[in-house]
Amino acid sequence: MRVGAWAVNLVLGVLLAGGVAWGAYRMRLLTRDGALGAVVVGASVFGLGGWQPSLLMVVFFFTSSLLPRVLGRSGQSERRNLWQVLANGGMPTLAVWLAFLAPAFAERAWLAYTASLACATGDTWATEIGIRYGRQPRLILTGAPVPPGTSGAVSLAGTLGALLGSGLIGGLGALGTGLSAAQFLWAWGAGLAGVMLDSLLGASVQARFVCQRCQKRTESRVHCGVPAEWHSGWRWLDNNGVNALATLGAALTGFMGRF
Repeated sequence: MRVGAWAVNLVLGVLLAGGVAWGAYRMRLLTRDGALGAVVVGASVFGLGGWQPSLLMVVFFFTSSLLPRVLGRSGQSERRNLWQVLANGGMPTLAVWLAFLAPAFAERAWLAYTASLACATGDTWATEIGIRYGRQPRLILTGAPVPPGTSGAVSLAGTLGALLGSGLIGGLGALGTGLSAAQFLWAWGAGLAGVMLDSLLGASVQARFVCQRCQKRTESRVHCGVPAEWHSGWRWLDNNGVNALATLGAALTGFMGRF
């Protein structure tokens, strides 16, 4: 891409991403810092990749943000902050930069981009659909029954949600970034592998805390307005870290595909 065309696309990307981020902020889908992060991610994707890859990012963001409301869980949805935006959008953004800076790896970088977004979308759809329609979720490692929404839990409904979410992004990737049928299947599979990695990390090493006020176990560092006490897992690895590692795993798997 010529410098002039890249500069024009970057300016357009900032304007378009800014408009989308502002609208999402007004809809209470993003916090202020989350909106700023979305501008950086959106401007990078559009400025370096154009509208086709941007379509995948927009579909991921709005389906993932609006799905709780569509499924009647509007009271359970929360604004995405900067760290949540980067956990899901950071790896796709790096893949776009790789495609731009190293054209020799562009095809594989777009596979990584599509796979990482397929993972992020599939994971969110799995969680929301699993909570709404899943019967008795179970931990992926032990099979023990756990409450809906527990990290590392799986259910039939949630698995179907992962298949649908990852498949949607993979299909759009085939249309938007020129993936072949074989590449689409690879990106879809890489996205599902990332969702599986997310569940494995969530069930094994993700940090768990105990609220000092209500004594409930939680994945949040702050509960009932007070700092929670660490209980198990890797203290530094919260849900955002798990999401980032899962999208990294999906991106690396996608990048390894050769066609």
